Amino acid sequence: MSARWRAGADESARWLAVATAVAVPLPTAWVGITSGLFLLAWLAGGGFAAKGRALWAHPVARASLLLCGLFLLTVAWSSAPLKLALDGWGHYRELLLLPLMIAVLQTAPDPLRWGQRLLYGFLLSFAFALLWSYLQWFGWVPIYGGIGIYGAFSGHIGFSIMLAFVVFAGFRLALQDRPRRALWAVFALLALFNLFFVNTGRTGQLLFFFLVPLALFQLWRWRGLGLAMLVVAGLSGGLYALSPNFQERVTAAVGDIHAYQAGNSSTSWGLRLEFWNNSLQLAAEAPVLGQGMGGFVTAYTALADQQGLTGDHRADNPHNEYVMVLVQTGGLGLALLLWLFAVQWQQSRGQAIAQALWLLIVVGCLFNSFLLDNLEGHFWATMSAALYLRARAGTGGAQA
Repeated sequence: MSARWRAGADESARWLAVATAVAVPLPTAWVGITSGLFLLAWLAGGGFAAKGRALWAHPVARASLLLCGLFLLTVAWSSAPLKLALDGWGHYRELLLLPLMIAVLQTAPDPLRWGQRLLYGFLLSFAFALLWSYLQWFGWVPIYGGIGIYGAFSGHIGFSIMLAFVVFAGFRLALQDRPRRALWAVFALLALFNLFFVNTGRTGQLLFFFLVPLALFQLWRWRGLGLAMLVVAGLSGGLYALSPNFQERVTAAVGDIHAYQAGNSSTSWGLRLEFWNNSLQLAAEAPVLGQGMGGFVTAYTALADQQGLTGDHRADNPHNEYVMVLVQTGGLGLALLLWLFAVQWQQSRGQAIAQALWLLIVVGCLFNSFLLDNLEGHFWATMSAALYLRARAGTGGAQA
């Protein structure tokens, strides 16, 4: 394999990594195509020793790869059939995609520039998705595939998570990029309005209120954190009064919890609480190594049969990433997942948007299986690749 061929293949892999970030807010099939082509170009470039060294030297890539490897290892003792177990592992392919992206991007002459291309590529693509969401809201274009409510090409939950991230990123870029400050500010405000007045994803709305204290802490440290209590209270009260959409979502959540306390679990939050309670029972059966990949479905099905659960009460995931990992890979897998998140936090020092991504995912995983889900998983992997690259000796550039 000639040096020219390897360089061309690696350059193609880098642009395909950018294309994958661009594809995240677009129709689901697109990200599958771009990430598949990225893998082919990555393999065609060879140089596996150099890529392996770059991968292993990067703390985030190394932690992600080890977690991915453990998940694959649990297939060996899974309670599920082999096909189901391998399919379960395949849902976590983003844990492999992230280190592969870091390996090829980190070996580029200017890694930070490539990270910016991934970030800005995603933001540009999301601007189109945001426009499409508003067109759906106005009734000028149909709801894509019947998915979600005004979620452009995504479900309302995944779209709301990206909205919360874009609000924060737009706000930070407005502070940093003076020539385009007004453009970033308008982008952030349009995303904010959509999040609370158009979209119906409670997860993104909740996560926004976690990002506000982070933003103020980054600006004014502990004084900002104290101010955040007042800001969050004022924003939540104002939005509750002004947005029928937000008011309905809050009222529904409170009603769901009260219904669950009264013995009715057939609500959105009631089902989640039931899933978590039953899942912890399953985790107790194999606390160290878990049920194995794909084991959640078989174990929960057996438990549902014992309890006489039917319909929506029969879960294929508990809508909590930590619980999902605990059930399938035990305490060992949960420890590695927490280590991955801890490494990401440590590596995000001084990088405002990287810290926002970290908080978004760490808190969001309490309410949904973000790494398991296709959209959220690719969003996490591509934005982590964008924001956790490190400058090489002799190169400049700034990380957002």
